[in-house]
Amino acid sequence: MSHRFATVFPDLAAEIARLLAEKGEHALAASVRQLRLEARCRCGDSFCATMTIETQSSLGVVSTEHRNVVLSTSPELVLDVVDGKIVQIEVLDRENVRSRLVELFPHAGNRGGVTARPLGAADKRTPMKPVTAEEFTRRLEALCLSGLGPALPRRQRDVHILLRSVVMVLREGVVYPEREVDEAITSWLAAAGPRVSIDRVSFRRHLVTNGYLARDAAGREYRARWSGNERQAFAEDVEAVKPLDALWDAHDRAAARKLTAATEHPPAHVAAERAPSIHTLAELVL
Repeated sequence: MSHRFATVFPDLAAEIARLLAEKGEHALAASVRQLRLEARCRCGDSFCATMTIETQSSLGVVSTEHRNVVLSTSPELVLDVVDGKIVQIEVLDRENVRSRLVELFPHAGNRGGVTARPLGAADKRTPMKPVTAEEFTRRLEALCLSGLGPALPRRQRDVHILLRSVVMVLREGVVYPEREVDEAITSWLAAAGPRVSIDRVSFRRHLVTNGYLARDAAGREYRARWSGNERQAFAEDVEAVKPLDALWDAHDRAAARKLTAATEHPPAHVAAERAPSIHTLAELVL
């Protein structure tokens, strides 16, 4: 049974509609009163009151556009918008909202955040080997150069490789404030290049949901966990990989290949300009 969001959380619904209107998101603001709750987040954090919304996007329709609308950062209030519809509301540090959600959904739903299946644990018929440094680097480069987002990769192995590469920008075991975590993700996005369209807020959420970032009870500090939820998922040689250097090098090689191809096989009009005319050849002979 779904519940009308504005009925369960009238104050929060009014706040979201007001903040959306202030941002010029009038269509989204008008849709708030029609939203129906589907489930709550399954991350287990005591400060998390994130909720998913019942929409067509949750019923198997392939999405073509995804974006985040950040309404507040303290406390955090972020909307996931897919194809122009609100599909998830990320709410942190609002105990009254969380308590009410738990009453409505005693058991967390299955859609409260995209969770990668642990490597090697899901299919006993085809056990998955640990990711090696060679595979890690090769797949990371392929994912970022070929284009990625707004959703995570379909292959669970690629999801782990991607998230591990992001968290490796941070030092394992060190506690970071949210600002420094966001700076690290921004650095990774710069190295990944323009073909990656997963935004910083989504990456941070995916890292937390999949165990690569452990968030404190207050939701303000994070500890990096390179192994995520499954320590055996990666071979030891992966620790020596420098993801940012690997990505920058991959872009340099791609640019060099493009330049070589352009030089060896120039467009027809350029080739014509380079070719000497018969008149010019005759002058050279004379």
